[in-house]
Amino acid sequence: MKSPKNSTNALSSLKTPQALALIGANMAPLLGVWFFGWDVFTIVLLYWLENVIVGLFTVVKIVLAGLFFVPKDLDTPDTKAAIGIGRAFTCLFMVPFFMFHYGLFTFVHGVFVFVLFSGGDSVDSPSSLIFDGIGSELTPSLLAAIGVLVLEHGFHFARDYVGSRKYRTTNPIIAMMRPYPRIVVLHLAILFGALPILLLQLPSASLVILIALKTVLDLALLRFGK
Repeated sequence: MKSPKNSTNALSSLKTPQALALIGANMAPLLGVWFFGWDVFTIVLLYWLENVIVGLFTVVKIVLAGLFFVPKDLDTPDTKAAIGIGRAFTCLFMVPFFMFHYGLFTFVHGVFVFVLFSGGDSVDSPSSLIFDGIGSELTPSLLAAIGVLVLEHGFHFARDYVGSRKYRTTNPIIAMMRPYPRIVVLHLAILFGALPILLLQLPSASLVILIALKTVLDLALLRFGK
């Protein structure tokens, strides 16, 4: 049984600027369903594109952490060479590794999304499946929703990472690993929200459940994933 203190902390965490921005951004798909006739594929595509946005911001986070993070045991005047080697390692190895590894995960996940939900014809290659599919789905309403997500994640980046100088205290390896739980969030949203809607051919009103599920998972990730 939850204690009153835990319940109060949970409710207060929903009133933070980060949580309010997240909830506001997650309302964009709801507006898409109500006013622009979005289907389940458009929503899942938007969620997949959000992972791409997160990956791009993460590259900048890794670079900043690599340039400014100094382990406490190396924070002495005699360790400049070791710090320099660590910064070079971050920029020359960690950033390309993350771009390849996270990019590969995201690409495979994108193929999974398009094969399951797009309902399109067979294509020559997975890359053409994704890029041609995105091109055909980029309506003004979807572009506006993408812009909202960029602003939301930009707000978190500016306020929580740059504004609070978290890059000075965040190990680049930790910064590199942070976005991977988002892939799990998208998998859960697809398995327990989008896929049943698709298979059971539920009405568009059921998309609200998918959006609510994704929002709850995002809030949990915001609260416990720090």
